[in-house]
Order: sequence, then C-alpha cells, then structure tokens
Amino acid sequence: MRSPLLTPVTYSRKRYVFVCLACDRLSEASRADQVTCSSCCRVHLHRHPELVADLRVLAAKMHITVAQGQHAAALLRLCPELEAPIMAGTLTMEAARPQVLAAFDRLVMQVARQLAEKSTFQNRAIAEASYA
Repeated sequence: MRSPLLTPVTYSRKRYVFVCLACDRLSEASRADQVTCSSCCRVHLHRHPELVADLRVLAAKMHITVAQGQHAAALLRLCPELEAPIMAGTLTMEAARPQVLAAFDRLVMQVARQLAEKSTFQNRAIAEASYA
C-alpha cells in the first residue's frame, strides 16, 4: 500500500501522448511540455536545432506551443475521427485526451501481444533445437 504522503510525488495521473520531434514515434510523458521521447532524442535535437526551428515559427504563428502541436499530431495518428469535432469547436484537445490515451494504450497492448507471441515462438524453436 502506498503512503498517502508519497502519492502526489510518486504517482502521476497526468499523461500526455505526443509525437517525438526527433524520431517521429508516439510516446507518452507526465509533462505537458515534453517534445522528445528520450534523452537520446533530446540530445539529437539540441545538436540539430534546425530540425525544430520551422516548427517553432509555425507554432508561434498559431499561438500554440510546439508541444501542443505534437499532442495534436498524436491525436491525428491515434484518433483521426476526433479531428472534425475539434475543428468544429464541439470538442477540445483536453477533453479528447482520455480517448487518445485509451487508443495509445490499445496500441501498446497490441504491440506487447505481438512481441509476446514472437518471443514464445522463438523460445519454442530454441527449445526444440536443443532437444533435437
């Protein structure tokens, strides 16, 4: 059982799904302003600032942050059907976040199942080869 004193520090309920600026993969973070999925990608962007310069200009023109743009990119990949209600103003990005998180979790579980099946198949092949 977790201590009630440690809960806010050790367990974050906020989750944000975004497209990494460096590797273009879907990722999740507990910080709303995160734009890279790993320290490797963060270093890559630091060494190649030209990769994000155009996005910063575009985001500034639209009065959003680069991170908000990357959240929108993730929404379009995971839940393209939500674009129309958002553009119509009947749904906000924040209100759509639970659906995006659910779609991301489904995708992660699908990949996990595929990896587990592949691992099981490889383990069987290794076991059969060792008994042969």
